[in-house]
Amino acid sequence: MNTDLLKKADEVTATEKKLETASDGKDLQSELIINVENKTGVTSVETPIPTTLFDDITKKGVDLIGVATSIATVTIPTSIIDTTGSSQVVVDIAVVDKGTLTEEQKAVVGDNKVYDFNLEIKKTDGTEQKISDFSQNVKITVPYVLKDGEDSEKITVFFVNDKGELENKAGKYDAATKTVTFTTEHFSKYVVKQNLTVFEDVYSDNWAKKYIEIMASKGIIKGMTDKEFKSELTVTRAQFAAMLVRTFKIKESKKCITCTFKDAKADEWYSKDVMAAVEAGVVTGYDDKTFRPDAQVTRQEMAVMAARAAKKYKAITGPEKVVLDFTDSAKIQDYAKDSIALAVKNKIINGKPGKIFDPDNNATRAEAAKIIYVMFNM
Repeated sequence: MNTDLLKKADEVTATEKKLETASDGKDLQSELIINVENKTGVTSVETPIPTTLFDDITKKGVDLIGVATSIATVTIPTSIIDTTGSSQVVVDIAVVDKGTLTEEQKAVVGDNKVYDFNLEIKKTDGTEQKISDFSQNVKITVPYVLKDGEDSEKITVFFVNDKGELENKAGKYDAATKTVTFTTEHFSKYVVKQNLTVFEDVYSDNWAKKYIEIMASKGIIKGMTDKEFKSELTVTRAQFAAMLVRTFKIKESKKCITCTFKDAKADEWYSKDVMAAVEAGVVTGYDDKTFRPDAQVTRQEMAVMAARAAKKYKAITGPEKVVLDFTDSAKIQDYAKDSIALAVKNKIINGKPGKIFDPDNNATRAEAAKIIYVMFNM
């Protein structure tokens, strides 16, 4: 098996290089999946990977190693594993016996399956090191059969803590494979379930109702209150930055926001999200060292932010020649032209009736929800 896997590692890295060449040098990741044979219906699968094999695969340039079982598939970035002084990397995937759950946990998971994921490093001295938190996101895919009446776009995944509290991990259902995929920065217990999120002020005739409710069901966009979304309000720089961070699960920055921007406050709700977006290069501040978190975003500013995020986290390319076919193209500032062209080509953002882009008009929360929905599903 080891020889076959190493041969496959050569193949996937060679394919990665070809794809990078074809996509103008875009940095892609190579992925090797280890298929583990096990019977359907098993509730626990432990997969040990010898450190020597893991290291050999990594040395061949493989970025991601996946373990595929009948319960779930777990894909781990090779760079997060330190194999020094170890003999095995062990991936443990299990369906939880609900009898072991607390009453609080049982109440929130209902009749849905609960999954438990663990990663251990077995040392050469006989000790074991359990790794629960990761420096990069790990991808998990689990099978899921829709229940009668469930909306596939409102299926998501929740982390379930010991108190029965849920943390939305923005799972995505795939109708073709009947699976749900999500990413996480830590292993623990997770449940797949539908999450219906509605707002009293988002009526049936609201053109953005679908985008608002689906993205809210993933925990990516939030209302102004628990009951009101206020779709007609303009979106602020901090709000849109936070939406992008949640969409692409951008890692938290350790940098000091007040040291970076003189108008930012460390104790404000946006501080972590803004710094994460800034460090990722998705948004930027101004030359006067301000961020202006509460400033309203114009349509061209929002398009620039969205294009940067999509280009960084999605395999998209811009047009060979920037052609902005809008009657008001002359109003679009030079810094925004390439980003708007890329966003329009990839259908992230559209023009308005009358073939106008309306670059200087403030973007609404409804428009932001539509853009986030498109990027989440790219």
